[in-house]
Amino acid sequence: MSLGIIGGMGPMATAVLYEKIINMTDAKLDQEHIETYILSCPQIPDRTAFILGESEKSPYPEILNLAKKLEQMGVSAIAIPCVTACYFNKEISSEINVPILNGVSETARFLKSNGIKSAGIMATAGTVKSGIIQKALEAVGIEAVIPSPSTQKLVTSLIYDDVKTGKAPNIDSLKRVSCELQEEGAEVVILGCTELSVIAHNHELGEGFFDILDMLAAISVKAANKELKPCYKHLLEE
Repeated sequence: MSLGIIGGMGPMATAVLYEKIINMTDAKLDQEHIETYILSCPQIPDRTAFILGESEKSPYPEILNLAKKLEQMGVSAIAIPCVTACYFNKEISSEINVPILNGVSETARFLKSNGIKSAGIMATAGTVKSGIIQKALEAVGIEAVIPSPSTQKLVTSLIYDDVKTGKAPNIDSLKRVSCELQEEGAEVVILGCTELSVIAHNHELGEGFFDILDMLAAISVKAANKELKPCYKHLLEE
C-alpha cells in the first residue's frame, strides 16, 4: 500500500512529516518502509488569507488537483501536512475515492482517551476562525481554549515571520502563548499548525504540548498497513 502527501504548505512542514513517518515506521530495511508519493506545491494560495477574506484566491482547486493526481497514482490514503487546509477536507473527499487522513479528529480522540478535559490551541488565525480544532475537541467533550486576539498575533508572527521565512523562532513568544492558555485552564497545548510542528521538531519545548503532526504521521503509517515502532504505538491506542 502506498501513501500520498500533498505538500508545500509549507515545504519544511512537509519534510518534517515525511521524516516523522520514516522514524515511526517499524522497519529494518529500506524495502520495509512506505512507498510514498510527495507532491509539493508551495504555490498553493495561502489558506488563512482566503478563510479570513483577505484574498479571493482559493487554495481549493490546487489542492483538489493534487489529490486527483495522487488518486490516479494509486495511493491508498492522502496526508496533508497543513491543519488549515483541513477546512477543505469535506469538499475534497466528495470529489475523490481516496481517504484524506484527519490528524485533527484523531488528536481529539487521543486526548480524550488520556483524560484531557481542556486543551489550548496554537494555530493559524484561519484555523481558529474556522473552528476546525475547536469542533473536533468539543465533539469528544473537551473544552477548547483559544488565545486572546493580542496573543494570537504572537502565534501568527511565529508562523509567518519566523518559520515561513526561515528565521530562528521566538521561543519566548511561544512560551508566552502557552502560559496564557494554561492560565485559562488548558491542561495541554495543541500545536495546531504544522509550522509550529517545525519549531517543536528542532527545539525542545518541554512537557505540556501535543503536536498534531505527530498524530498525522502515526495514522499515515497505519493507513499504509505498516506497524509503528513500539514507542509510538500509544498514539493509536484507545
